[in-house]
This record gives sequence, structure tokens and C-alpha cells, in this order.
Amino acid sequence: MTDQPDSNHNPLVGEARVTVRYPECDPAGVAHHSVFAVWMELARGELLRKEGYDGYRALTDSGIFFVVARSNILVRRAVLYEDELIVRTWVERSGRGK
Repeated sequence: MTDQPDSNHNPLVGEARVTVRYPECDPAGVAHHSVFAVWMELARGELLRKEGYDGYRALTDSGIFFVVARSNILVRRAVLYEDELIVRTWVERSGRGK
């Protein structure tokens, strides 16, 4: 599995710019891994907006639900207080739930 989306193969990519906030960090100023999924959710919301959807409410009201079946996080270095990040998320494949 690649750590970057293939925009030629799958253009469904969302990005969110995040500045690490103090409450997301441990006493040493390192972002806690539990907030990574929150940041990924921000990027997923951006992906939906980019595709023309007005957030989750409009989708769920029309009976469309998104399920994250697998999530991978690649951390290349410690993420520190006030670091500015670009969090990228993408869809590798989609299908109909059963």
C-alpha cells in the first residue's frame, strides 16, 4: 500500500490544514496519536465538500452513510505543538454495503 494517493487512478482526495493545538499534546508538546483520527475526519469532510456534498447531514438525511473500513496512519516524525500540517485522506475503493 502506498502512503500517497494516486490522483491519476483515484481523484477522491481531501486535504485539511491543521495547526496542532495545546490540548492535543502531552506535557512534552507532542501531539497524542488519538487526535490523528480527528484530523483525518476533517480531511474527509473536505473531500466530501470538494465532491459537491454539503456535509454529512445532507448525505445521511438522504440515506447515504460512509463507513471507514480501514484506516492507516503514517507518521514520519513527531508532531509537535503549533506544527502546521496538511492532513490528506483518500478513497481507495468504494462499494455498496450489505
